[in-house]
Amino acid sequence: MTQNLAAKIQRIVSGGSLMTVVMMRKCFLAGSLLGGICGPVLGLDGLKLEENSRGSKGGVESYTFRYEDIQGYHLKPSGGGPFPAVVLNHGKGGNSGVFTRQYGSILAESGFVTIACDLTHAGKTDTGQKTWAASQENAERILKCVKILESLSYVDAKKLCMLGHSMGAFATVGACTQTDKIKAAAISAGGLRNRDGLDTEANVLKITAPFLILHGDMDPTVKIELGIRFKEAMDKNRKTVEMKIITGGDHRLLTNYKDKLFPLIIAFFRRHFDGD
Repeated sequence: MTQNLAAKIQRIVSGGSLMTVVMMRKCFLAGSLLGGICGPVLGLDGLKLEENSRGSKGGVESYTFRYEDIQGYHLKPSGGGPFPAVVLNHGKGGNSGVFTRQYGSILAESGFVTIACDLTHAGKTDTGQKTWAASQENAERILKCVKILESLSYVDAKKLCMLGHSMGAFATVGACTQTDKIKAAAISAGGLRNRDGLDTEANVLKITAPFLILHGDMDPTVKIELGIRFKEAMDKNRKTVEMKIITGGDHRLLTNYKDKLFPLIIAFFRRHFDGD
């Protein structure tokens, strides 16, 4: 990290900004899927949900889904709801199933419906890089997930949130430039690339969702400058934004600091929809 960047972080923190440095102990918490099955109520033509018995345990129901050209995983707390919901956006090389097992389960155990589809950068994709991250194609896939959530009788459509990591974080920013239906969004290891995708400073003006930005100051994959660039662009456009910098944190924030970060994420989501 350059001296200039370190000084910039310190100035923002000491100046009372909502960017704060969070010092955390590394802790690994295994994700789990709970269960108890009751069938979902479908209200969208062409949506197919199938019980995922291996993922349904205790008090959370697990499903796979297909809708038009997307597929993925869907978790639901037991009961009729209506529940708040989160669209999950995975990183490069990951997929909707892994991201749901690792992180969706935590949200479902906390009373959130979750949905995740495979994005263009899933697995060992051979699609061109221009379709990855904050591409229009990924935005369209993510917005189809939003449409699915809105169709489900047990989802409170006024309490829709979004969470993305790495390329999924850039995709989250991009998708939020295309919709005003997201009440709150959180990203880890992402920000603004300001290149050929939807994640540009000019497009920040279109964002209506409050954002929580999580970034490690030692991330070698997505440099912290990209997170700071997003924070500054949101501030410039008078958007609601908070940034938490994890001292010593690398690219695996959601895994290595899971037990500390998810309470922050959940509290941020609830703070921005509980007034409705």
